[in-house]
Amino acid sequence: MKNNLFFKQWLNFCALILIVLVLQGCISRNVQNYNYKNNIIEGAKQGNAEQQFLLGWHYQYGWIVPRDNGQAVYWYERSAWQGNPKAEFHLASMFDKGIGTVQNKARAVYWYRKAAAQNYTEAQINLGWFYLLGEDIDENNEEALYWFKRAADQNNGEAMVILGSLYRYGRGVAKDGQQAVYWYELATKQNRVVAMFLLGDIYEKGDIVNKNTALAKEWFQKAANLGYQPAKDRLMNLLK
Repeated sequence: MKNNLFFKQWLNFCALILIVLVLQGCISRNVQNYNYKNNIIEGAKQGNAEQQFLLGWHYQYGWIVPRDNGQAVYWYERSAWQGNPKAEFHLASMFDKGIGTVQNKARAVYWYRKAAAQNYTEAQINLGWFYLLGEDIDENNEEALYWFKRAADQNNGEAMVILGSLYRYGRGVAKDGQQAVYWYELATKQNRVVAMFLLGDIYEKGDIVNKNTALAKEWFQKAANLGYQPAKDRLMNLLK
């Protein structure tokens, strides 16, 4: 009996210790979250550009503060004026899409350009599209190509895929099958599955390079191995 009583008391004691440890963990996390939030808010108010960007980001996505796109724009802008490229890009996106502010493509281009000049690749790609499509600015194929290539030179796979497609279809540049294949192949080295699929497509169709069914199958297979369903479908058609 005494042993049973001692065993029960021991279990109760262990349970109590476990509860205390769990509560301490929760309290510790709450303290950490509180400190994280306060550090960002105080840093932003004191003019720290990185903290201002982070506060804007949290307002946009509603993490440590309630979601408020207007406040996101406010803090992104304060950070952007200090030259923070991440803030410049996010602010440009807000103006581009009209989130938290009135849509203003001209201001979007202004801030995309600021971020692009600091080698922010996503901004370079967006700026390239603005010039290629002539959206609220004069169409300029040379500028578009310049920004896409700057992003590609920083190993941005998306920019490589864009360049390959521009050369394939002659959009803004003369059609050039070798350049199309060159950029698609570079993109595959960045594990861009869509580039593998497009290489399969270009070799299967032979619209701008010599048709090569064996190479088409090879590239479709590589994309299919990564779970890309369109490549699986095209490969099945070739194997029939």
